[in-house]
Amino acid sequence: MQKWEYLRIVVNMDERVVDDVTVNDVKVFDQDQQSKTKEVELSDLFAKLGSEGWELVNGWGSQSWEVFYFKRPVE
Repeated sequence: MQKWEYLRIVVNMDERVVDDVTVNDVKVFDQDQQSKTKEVELSDLFAKLGSEGWELVNGWGSQSWEVFYFKRPVE
Protein backbone atom coordinates (compact mmCIF):
# COMPACT_ATOMS: atom_id res chain seq x y z
CA MET A 1 0.00 0.00 0.00
CA GLN A 2 1.30 3.47 -0.95
CA LYS A 3 2.43 5.70 1.94
CA TRP A 4 2.39 9.49 1.68
CA GLU A 5 4.27 12.44 3.11
CA TYR A 6 2.20 15.61 3.63
CA LEU A 7 3.26 19.27 3.42
CA ARG A 8 1.27 22.33 4.55
CA ILE A 9 2.32 25.86 3.61
CA VAL A 10 0.66 29.01 5.00
CA VAL A 11 1.24 32.15 2.91
CA ASN A 12 0.57 35.71 4.10
CA MET A 13 -0.98 37.13 0.93
CA ASP A 14 -0.73 40.76 2.12
CA GLU A 15 3.05 40.57 2.42
CA ARG A 16 3.52 37.65 -0.03
CA VAL A 17 5.70 35.73 2.45
CA VAL A 18 5.56 32.18 3.80
CA ASP A 19 4.38 32.23 7.43
CA ASP A 20 4.48 28.56 8.35
CA VAL A 21 5.55 25.19 6.88
CA THR A 22 4.85 21.75 8.32
CA VAL A 23 5.75 18.28 7.03
CA ASN A 24 3.71 15.42 8.50
CA ASP A 25 2.49 17.81 11.25
CA VAL A 26 6.07 18.74 12.26
CA LYS A 27 6.80 22.45 11.98
CA VAL A 28 9.87 23.01 9.80
CA PHE A 29 9.53 26.78 9.37
CA ASP A 30 7.86 29.55 11.37
CA GLN A 31 7.96 33.17 10.19
CA ASP A 32 7.96 34.38 13.82
CA GLN A 33 11.30 32.62 14.34
CA GLN A 34 12.87 34.14 11.23
CA SER A 35 14.22 37.67 11.03
CA LYS A 36 13.47 38.11 7.33
CA THR A 37 11.73 36.18 4.59
CA LYS A 38 11.77 37.25 0.97
CA GLU A 39 8.60 37.75 -1.03
CA VAL A 40 7.38 34.53 -2.59
CA GLU A 41 6.10 34.05 -6.14
CA LEU A 42 3.60 31.21 -5.83
CA SER A 43 4.14 29.89 -9.36
CA ASP A 44 7.88 29.58 -8.68
CA LEU A 45 7.26 27.93 -5.30
CA PHE A 46 4.79 25.44 -6.81
CA ALA A 47 7.17 24.63 -9.67
CA LYS A 48 10.01 23.95 -7.20
CA LEU A 49 7.79 21.74 -5.05
CA GLY A 50 6.58 19.87 -8.15
CA SER A 51 10.16 19.18 -9.19
CA GLU A 52 10.68 17.67 -5.71
CA GLY A 53 7.72 15.32 -6.22
CA TRP A 54 5.08 17.29 -4.28
CA GLU A 55 1.53 17.33 -5.69
CA LEU A 56 -0.94 20.09 -4.72
CA VAL A 57 -4.06 18.43 -3.30
CA ASN A 58 -5.95 21.31 -1.65
CA GLY A 59 -5.86 25.02 -0.96
CA TRP A 60 -8.07 27.49 0.85
CA GLY A 61 -7.95 30.80 2.68
CA SER A 62 -9.01 34.42 2.49
CA GLN A 63 -7.80 37.69 1.02
CA SER A 64 -4.99 37.97 3.55
CA TRP A 65 -3.77 34.35 3.80
CA GLU A 66 -3.80 31.03 1.94
CA VAL A 67 -3.12 27.48 3.10
CA PHE A 68 -1.83 24.94 0.58
CA TYR A 69 -1.65 21.17 1.11
CA PHE A 70 0.69 18.90 -0.85
CA LYS A 71 1.50 15.19 -0.81
CA ARG A 72 4.21 12.97 -2.27
CA PRO A 73 4.90 9.26 -2.09
CA VAL A 74 7.24 8.02 0.61
CA GLU A 75 9.90 5.86 -0.93
